[in-house]
Amino acid sequence: MAFWRWLRRMRTALYLLGVLAAATLLATIVPQRPNVPDTVTAWLTGTEGPGEVPARLLDALGAFDVFGATWFMALLALLFTSLTSCLVVRYRAFQRLAVHGRPPRTRSLDGQPHVARFASTTPPDRALAVAAQVLRRRRYRVRRADADADARHHRTPDDGQPLRRRLGRGLLRQLPDGQAAVRAR
Repeated sequence: MAFWRWLRRMRTALYLLGVLAAATLLATIVPQRPNVPDTVTAWLTGTEGPGEVPARLLDALGAFDVFGATWFMALLALLFTSLTSCLVVRYRAFQRLAVHGRPPRTRSLDGQPHVARFASTTPPDRALAVAAQVLRRRRYRVRRADADADARHHRTPDDGQPLRRRLGRGLLRQLPDGQAAVRAR
C-alpha cells in the first residue's frame, strides 16, 4: 500500500521522468545496436570507444540498446502507472467541479491566496449581494450560503490538465509499438 501511495504522487512521476531523461541522454552518447551495429561491435572489441572493459560493462547494463532494454520498458510502465493514478485522483475532483459548476466550500479564509476584509455600514445581506454581483461580472463562480460567499475564477489550475495527461498517456502507449517496429526492421 505504501508503494502505491508513493507511485501516485506527482513528485514520483517527475522523478521517473528525470530518470528516463538521463537514460535518453545515455542513449545519445553511447551508440545504439539497432542503429549502428558496426560501431557497437568496434566498441566491444576495444578498437573504438572507451575500451573493451568499459564497453563490456555498458553492454551488461543494456546501454547499447537503451530503448529496447527491459529496465527502460519497466521505467516507462512505472511512469505510465504513476501518471494514470495521478490523473484518476485529479480527474474526479475536476469532473465534480465541471459538472456542479461551483467551487468547493472553504473552512478558513486564512489559507486562501486572495482575501479582502473591510468594515462597512451596509447590512450584511446587501454587502454579500453586491460582492457576489461584482465577482460574477469578473467571471467568478459564486456560491452563497447563509452569511458568507465563496468565489472561484472559471480558469482553475487544472483546466485542461486531464486532456494533456490523456494525450501523454497515448504517447507512452505508442513507444513500445514503435520499438517493436524498429526491431522488426
